[in-house]
Amino acid sequence: GLTAYIANFDWNSDKGEISSRFSNTLGKKIEFGGDLSVSILPKPHITVKNVNILNPQNGEKLALVKNVEATLSLKALLDGTPEVETLSLIGAELWYLVDENGNSNWQGQRGHFLDSGIEYNRQTVHVQNALVHYQNKKREISTEFEQVNADVVAESLTGPYRIDGNFVNRGDNYGLAVGLGDISQTDDVFLNFAVTHPRTNSYILYDGSYNFSNSHFEGNFSGEFQQPASLVNIMLNQEMLPEMLNLPFIF
Repeated sequence: GLTAYIANFDWNSDKGEISSRFSNTLGKKIEFGGDLSVSILPKPHITVKNVNILNPQNGEKLALVKNVEATLSLKALLDGTPEVETLSLIGAELWYLVDENGNSNWQGQRGHFLDSGIEYNRQTVHVQNALVHYQNKKREISTEFEQVNADVVAESLTGPYRIDGNFVNRGDNYGLAVGLGDISQTDDVFLNFAVTHPRTNSYILYDGSYNFSNSHFEGNFSGEFQQPASLVNIMLNQEMLPEMLNLPFIF
């Protein structure tokens, strides 16, 4: 029957065609470096190993996801309109670079989300144990965000998005909450976020917008630092300020 056919079909022979469809949807070059497997019961389930996301202009690697796992709606699949129900990105590694002119390596074509034929109703994407490399040559910033775990709630492929999670930077734990508008509508997209540092009882908030074309923020920052000297020392990874300067600071 259908289950046996799907189980025995060589899905890897169609990896190129499937990855091309996702490339067109996302506006980035997608390559499936590992095996693609599909099961139908108890629910349609797809697993892809070593998914590479590349800049379509120069082939530069933007991200690698070791495991992508998705479940689909069986009814929608049989109707010919694949609908993603759950999506997990496990062991991802991402490079976000900004050059001296403020241009990001992720800038460029955003893809054809509305013409993709893929239905994605409000669902949660689970990001597990990701690593983000961030370098901003314009502002002379270089750092890594490790052990990134987050739940990303998306109204559609283009947003709006809600992200709640945590990460490790320089050996310290941080919390993160982000709200991002629909990225298909305009370059100036609504953005707010909160970053918390539990060890020093500190947080920073941003409320405004973000321009994807020139990597520019337009909005207001606020926050509260209960132990500002300790926080600065942790972020700089050196004992720069004495503990006597740990006076509560609100801005």
